[in-house]
Amino acid sequence: MQVVLSWYEILAAANVGVMRRAQDIEEKKGDGNYGKIEGFWQSHVEGALAEMAVAKHLDLYWSHSCGTRRGADVGPLQVRHTELPNGNMILHPGDKDDELCVFVTGTSGKYTLHGWTRQGDVKLPEYWRTNVRYPAYFVPREALKPIETLKENMP
Repeated sequence: MQVVLSWYEILAAANVGVMRRAQDIEEKKGDGNYGKIEGFWQSHVEGALAEMAVAKHLDLYWSHSCGTRRGADVGPLQVRHTELPNGNMILHPGDKDDELCVFVTGTSGKYTLHGWTRQGDVKLPEYWRTNVRYPAYFVPREALKPIETLKENMP
């Protein structure tokens, strides 16, 4: 499912990303980018843009929040994003098993919503990778449910 954001949606979401990065700096939260030296700001901005895309597609309110690191990203949903066109959805051991998560790729206001899952359903040994800086579950798109079925399965 393709979602294109308008310039004013891009501006609003980009500002949220900038605020999140500034908050990381203020709180000395480390790089906030899982060890990548480049892209601190870009990572936060694109993550917020991906959240805006999910909210737009599902017609859900997006709070533009900063500082609620463990809360849901959009309505009751978590959003995972990568700029890599062929990337996988990354989940961490501490991600709540009962939460629903949407996987998004894209940049610069043009996003693809690939699917969704309940996070605990895909924390499987075959997706676990330790050959990365922060071990995590790298969930392939084939393991996700179609985005068209998400609304009927939301709490």
